[in-house]
Amino acid sequence: MAALDDYRAKYFADVMPLLEMDSRTKAEPNLIYAVLKETMHLIPPYLPRAEFVDLLHPYVRENRESLNFLLFSSAYITSSQVLAEFAMVFVQDVVSKTSDLHEPGDYERGEPTVRRYGWPYENVDFPHAE
Repeated sequence: MAALDDYRAKYFADVMPLLEMDSRTKAEPNLIYAVLKETMHLIPPYLPRAEFVDLLHPYVRENRESLNFLLFSSAYITSSQVLAEFAMVFVQDVVSKTSDLHEPGDYERGEPTVRRYGWPYENVDFPHAE
């Protein structure tokens, strides 16, 4: 999580306790955290945390056999990118669910809006040169 931007790191720091308290995580924690590790840098951190957890568990449960096959494959030993590519379906699910919940322009990320205005010329008094 140290490699994530601040907003995304805070989001996943809030998700982790939810995963730890969720009884579904106990059934397959290695798969849950492996998928999360490979996708957290790509997942938009705007979905409510509980809904994110509710998307992650069914994805892992439905893809358990394929995920186990990948984790024990020689391809995964040489490159974890194999799992990341497989888990892109989960990332797409999160993106889709996020866009369904938040119409464009309706969602506030909680970050300040910054607008900058500049004068295109140097050495000119703004707003008028006299």
